[in-house]
Amino acid sequence: MSNKKNQHFIPQVYLKQFSSDGKSIELCIKKTLEYRSNAAIKKQSSSNYFYGKDLEIENFLGSMETDFGAILRKLSRGSIEALSSDDHEFLFGYTFLQWGRTEAGAMDLVSTAKELNNFVEETFRSVDTSEHRAIEDRLENVKRSISLGNEMLNTCSDLDFIYVLNDTPVDFITSDCPVSLYNQFHERIGKRTFAFGSIGAQIFFPLSPRVMFLIYDNLCYKIGTRKSKYIHISNSDDVRNLNNITFINANKALYFLNRRNISSFESIPAIERTTSLYTKFQYTNSGLFISSNQPPLCNARFSFIHEMDRTKHIKQYSQSLYPLLRKAVLQSIHRNR
Repeated sequence: MSNKKNQHFIPQVYLKQFSSDGKSIELCIKKTLEYRSNAAIKKQSSSNYFYGKDLEIENFLGSMETDFGAILRKLSRGSIEALSSDDHEFLFGYTFLQWGRTEAGAMDLVSTAKELNNFVEETFRSVDTSEHRAIEDRLENVKRSISLGNEMLNTCSDLDFIYVLNDTPVDFITSDCPVSLYNQFHERIGKRTFAFGSIGAQIFFPLSPRVMFLIYDNLCYKIGTRKSKYIHISNSDDVRNLNNITFINANKALYFLNRRNISSFESIPAIERTTSLYTKFQYTNSGLFISSNQPPLCNARFSFIHEMDRTKHIKQYSQSLYPLLRKAVLQSIHRNR
C-alpha cells in the first residue's frame, strides 16, 4: 500500500507528455507567476491518499490511466490515424473523468458545502439543522466530483470532437486543471454564465505540446471538415488563445515543455490571473437565491472555429433566450423538421 500513498489527480503518464526527460517538468505558479525548472513529476498535482486509503478509486483510476497512456503513446508517434474508434470513444469519456477528479473540483464542492452550512445556520438560527448539513469532508467531495464528471459525460454525449494539431512554434501548455470549459457563443452575446449543457459549449484538453483534444457543439460551430477528425493550425495566435483558456482555468500550477516556446503569462490581464471561484447563498422573499461566478473569459478568438448561421443571427443575450440549453434547441429543431 505504501507505494500508492502519493496519489496523483493529474496522471504522471500525462505530465510526461510535457517533459523532455520523462522525470521532470517546467512549471509556473499561477498566483505569483514564479517559474520553476526541473520539478519532479512524481511530486506534481498529488496528495497523500487523495482518493482514500482503501485504494478502490486509486486502482480504478490506475486502470483508466493505463488505457489513456496507450493513446498518448500513439499520439506521440505522430499519427491520429493510428487511433481506433474505441480510442476516440475512450478519450471522449476520459476527458470528463479528468475534469472531475482534480483537487480544484473537490475543493470547490467543499467550499460550497461550507458556504451553504453557514448560510443555513445564520438564516435559521432557531431550527436544528444538524441532520441536514451539507458534507464538507474532502474525500467524500472527491468522490462526488468524480461522479459529477460522469454526469457531465451524459450531458455532453451529443457533442462532436476533433484533434487540433499544432504546427506553430508556440507550444500548448497544460495545468493542474487540464480540462477547460469555455463558450465563445455565450461570450459573444454577453451571457457570462454557461454550463456543459449550454449551447456553444467548448471543452479543451491539451494532450501534448502538439495535440489538443477539442469537444464542441457542432450545432453552433464548424471546425474542419466532416471527413476528418483532425485539423492542423499554423496561426500562433490560435495557440496563444488556447493557452490563455488553459491558464484561466488552472488552479495553482501551469506545466509546459519549454519556457522559451510559450507566451509570457504576464501578458494575461491581472483580473484573469487572480479571479477565483465562489458560491454564495441568499434568502429572499421569493426563496433561496444562489449565485456563483464562472472562470473569467478571455475574449478568445480562433481562425479555425467558425460560428454557424443558426446561432450567428443572435446578437445579444436577453431573458427570452433563457436558459440557452442544447436540449431545448434539439427539441425545437426536431419539431420543425
